[in-house]
Amino acid sequence: MKVLQIARITLDEARMRKLVWAIVLLGLAFLVVYGVGFHFMYRDVSRFNQGLTQVLEPVNFFVLAGLYGANFIIVLLSLFVSVDTIAGEVASGTIQTLVTKPLRRWEVVAGKWLGLGVMLTIFTLVLTGGVVTIVSVIANYRPPNLTSAIGLMILEALVVLTLSLLGGTRLPALANGVVVFMLYGLAFIAGWI
Repeated sequence: MKVLQIARITLDEARMRKLVWAIVLLGLAFLVVYGVGFHFMYRDVSRFNQGLTQVLEPVNFFVLAGLYGANFIIVLLSLFVSVDTIAGEVASGTIQTLVTKPLRRWEVVAGKWLGLGVMLTIFTLVLTGGVVTIVSVIANYRPPNLTSAIGLMILEALVVLTLSLLGGTRLPALANGVVVFMLYGLAFIAGWI
């Protein structure tokens, strides 16, 4: 029960710091730019190519590019919202106030992880759902294995969130952000290799 209270407080804190509004507005901006770009690409490709295969290839490429862009935004967001969560509270002394209450340290960390994880999961579903909806409405195309792909994107965001919260218990915020981002970069390149 204490973990859920900390999760609720974490979500309230993100809302009060205007973090949620920034996320929503920037996510909408991404979807608008993506939608306009996809519309013009599909219009040009449909005009010059009559065969289904010739139209499907650029559509599929644009869907993958949109999902890669959304994935990168989600990973950066999971890093930025969590990099200073524990480290900042340790540096400012706020964490001492929390853990002197009848709370265990793991309850505070688990509650923060849960609150931020819920926020990231909702953002991932909305952003990827927006990309897929734009493509579906304009081109009447739905990429295969979409549920698995979105599930992996959520898992990736949660792994980055976990590493960032874990690093925040031992490293200052800036060092934590650099280490986690470099680990993400290494994993990304290793995935391509």
